[in-house]
Amino acid sequence: MNAFAGASDLNDEFITHTALRNGKNHFTIDMSTFENRFEKVYFIMQLYHYNEVVVTSSDPESKSFKITAEASFPVSHIQTMVRGIRKDTNRKADELTAEQEAQWLEENDKFKRK
Repeated sequence: MNAFAGASDLNDEFITHTALRNGKNHFTIDMSTFENRFEKVYFIMQLYHYNEVVVTSSDPESKSFKITAEASFPVSHIQTMVRGIRKDTNRKADELTAEQEAQWLEENDKFKRK
């Protein structure tokens, strides 16, 4: 999976650099761009595979989602990476049927309320 493929537009509002504090860059991700819970959870789970970011939110149903990254990673690098993960998520959603998405959520949704 190439998270950087085709992720060149750095001017949209999907991921916003919100602060630099204590050597960490803070970002907010607009979760309203995703169509359903599958896309939200899949996207978040993919974020966990990247050492560059730390996921600091826990509710995929919120309107925004927070991540941080060490300041040694350029802001543009993190934004491009996250946009690439969004594109990979959209591609995956296009490949699966609603039933396959539901099955994936049943097996992988670590955020569901009991």
